[in-house]
Amino acid sequence: MVFHPIDVYGCYGLAGGTLGGGVVGVPSDVSFRWYGIRPPLVKRSGITGWAINFAVGCTHACPFCYVDAINRRYPRRGLEDLIATTGWGGYLAVPTNILEAIKETPWWRWRGREVFMSRAHDPYLPALAPWAREILRRALPAGLRIILHTRSILYKHDLRMFEQHRDRIRIHASLATMSRLHRIIEPRAPPPRVRVRVLAEASSRGCFWGVDTLSG
Repeated sequence: MVFHPIDVYGCYGLAGGTLGGGVVGVPSDVSFRWYGIRPPLVKRSGITGWAINFAVGCTHACPFCYVDAINRRYPRRGLEDLIATTGWGGYLAVPTNILEAIKETPWWRWRGREVFMSRAHDPYLPALAPWAREILRRALPAGLRIILHTRSILYKHDLRMFEQHRDRIRIHASLATMSRLHRIIEPRAPPPRVRVRVLAEASSRGCFWGVDTLSG
């Protein structure tokens, strides 16, 4: 299965380019790679109990993110060279079989479980947002309790779905600063004030939410 994300979300374009390796939503200066993933997508996490990770790397390029150190110490097989030779924020790898993995995950097994999405990347990166939506379209009706951890604003397109399942999803928006310092420490993330506005919209729809400061 070849990965062809549908650009229904748009890109905030803060990095200049919007295409990398011919993939919609990947900045032009980011190294892109494919890899294979084995279902289920929900896996044990030493940090959060259960987690859904469906990519390696992140294009926000926050220099303080803890994930870079984890990836370098425990690189995914087949991506060792990419991780070792590329700075954090400069690479993104996505499964070629992501759609099959979503379909083959028995979501009902985690009914009532709290599941973190995601620990290894932002699930709503422009290149990943369509797949985040597809995952949530299956996970929320199946009864998973999702903690959505993101610096993105693209989840705003899915707020109607969140409202329908608001007892099963909690939005954790990452905000390191409200000052112009964000251009240095969160160079490709949307402006903080825009993130706050989207979070306020989610709140107005009755969604549960929280703010994480200086987290990966």
